[in-house]
Amino acid sequence: TWAVRRHKKKCIALGVIAGASCLAWRKCVPAIESYILRRIINDVEGPLKQLLDVVGKGGSDDRRRRVFEHYQKVSDKYVLQMLTAAKQEDAPMLQTRHHNLFYVLERSEDLKAATAKGSKEGKLAAWGELQVECIARMISAANLLNMLLLLHRLECCIIGRDSASGGADAGDGDGDGDGDLASDNAQAAQEAFLTSTRHIREAGLERLTTAVRQAVKECSDRRDYSPTTAVDAAALESFLLEICRRVEEVLLLGHAAVATLLPEALDESREDGVGVQSEKVTAFLDEARDYVESPQFLATYQAVMTSTVKRLVAGFFPRAPPEPERAGQPEAEPPSDTRKYALAKLHGCATKLSSTLLTAGTEFTEQFPQDPLVSEFCEAVFFFDSDELQA
Repeated sequence: TWAVRRHKKKCIALGVIAGASCLAWRKCVPAIESYILRRIINDVEGPLKQLLDVVGKGGSDDRRRRVFEHYQKVSDKYVLQMLTAAKQEDAPMLQTRHHNLFYVLERSEDLKAATAKGSKEGKLAAWGELQVECIARMISAANLLNMLLLLHRLECCIIGRDSASGGADAGDGDGDGDGDLASDNAQAAQEAFLTSTRHIREAGLERLTTAVRQAVKECSDRRDYSPTTAVDAAALESFLLEICRRVEEVLLLGHAAVATLLPEALDESREDGVGVQSEKVTAFLDEARDYVESPQFLATYQAVMTSTVKRLVAGFFPRAPPEPERAGQPEAEPPSDTRKYALAKLHGCATKLSSTLLTAGTEFTEQFPQDPLVSEFCEAVFFFDSDELQA
């Protein structure tokens, strides 16, 4: 009773904070995202309005290319805004929600308790459970980031092509206001379609984290990797790539990609739900589903994840500082760290990298648009001509 009275105010404060956080996620975040989406659409329909009109009437390939490049930048910018929106205790809410699905702190406490008991077996078991959580959180964060970036690129290409072909200006020119209404409805349909990326951050997020955790356990057991196992950069990269390939088999192979990345239908009961032009939204979603279960999407995603893993490994095994340049000799590439480390010593770095991955303006967000396969895939979507295919 004394303990309850003593901590009563703390409990009340924690309850208020938890309630406010829940309310912010349900109310504030959708409102912020809807505002960002409107800015994206308005940006395209405003400054580029004249350019889109020209393209829709058979403009030059150069101008069409400029529209494509604009949509790519807009897409990446939206994801970066998503990573920084609605900060909670100095951490982006998306990062917080993701990290809360892992038990790094709980397993750390278990390790401390096992160490205090002096049980070697218990300590090793606790280390193993902590290892799974640390590595899984890092790989899950990498997947979440790249899924958002590539999925949003895909959706922006679809609506960009629709706008460039005159889909956003259907009915224009009647002179009785019907054209404005049709344009508004088309814009609303595009906004609603872009909100489908919320699926991977909500219902699909737990699916992702569960699959990654299971993949880490399976790959660790297959390799017999314990916290005392010493690995070098090559071994760690091979291990992490094996985990990624297993995650992709479960989540992104064929129709599984649709369930992972896209909702069955948009929830129109939400405050930001859109009920207009449902047929248009359905057509957008159907096309997106066809793309995400295609071999091209999977190949592109695997290439992006491979690049991300290489950067992660570089974070564990940084290159040595370059030696002073000698006169008359070309500057040599600094050697990488060739030492081996026990996996247990890498847990702290994995924890930090998982937060870096879900932070805007890092090397992981900047590397994405530089991947040539990403550009090739997006170009194929944006410049796809159904009329030519039918002919």
